[in-house]
Amino acid sequence: MNQQFQIHDIIIAPSLSIKIRNTIQFRHGQDGFHLWEAGIVLTRYVFYNIMPQKSIFMDLGTGVGITGILISKYTRVIMTDYNQDVLDNAWMNVKLNQSQCILMQLDWRNHNKISFQVDLIVGSDLVYSGAPLNDLYQTILKLLKQNGKFYLIIPSNRMCTSEFIEIMNSEGQFEIQKELLEDEKYYQPCLLDQEQSYTFYPGLKELKFYMYIFIKK
Repeated sequence: MNQQFQIHDIIIAPSLSIKIRNTIQFRHGQDGFHLWEAGIVLTRYVFYNIMPQKSIFMDLGTGVGITGILISKYTRVIMTDYNQDVLDNAWMNVKLNQSQCILMQLDWRNHNKISFQVDLIVGSDLVYSGAPLNDLYQTILKLLKQNGKFYLIIPSNRMCTSEFIEIMNSEGQFEIQKELLEDEKYYQPCLLDQEQSYTFYPGLKELKFYMYIFIKK
């Protein structure tokens, strides 16, 4: 793969940053090597609202691994993605941060093979045009323990969100909560150089995000 990777110290909170190796420019199909703003917002949400927590987590569609790396500072986490090359890069980020994580290849379309459950699942940018949304639903249903929670960040302008919510509602298996994240702490520049931060991660300035919480009945 002819890609140019850069390593940045991504600021999560005033007292916390995570080293991330990712691409700034990439070709179609290589999205998992780029740190998306939704992943930054999710990581900040987890830091401010969920941690510390001693439950077993899964970081679904981990991408560069930033959220899983944060979680690993507090508890056990399984970081998953369907693309092995993406997982290999996430593993490099795990090592950069001297973290302890389990990485596992997981394709939602193979949800019938899932044989274990976790307490909490987190994810960002999992709902998009062309995504196998029914398979994602079945994957969440199989993975979550009863009363388990799935935290999902979705940009406010994502057109297929309503379709996914309908699928998650279809069998009455989940209670669904929704919150527009408006607090500025989620949208602060993630690099020390603020101008560079908004150049590389413009969505922190231009977008708003919803947090959806799906609680398994």
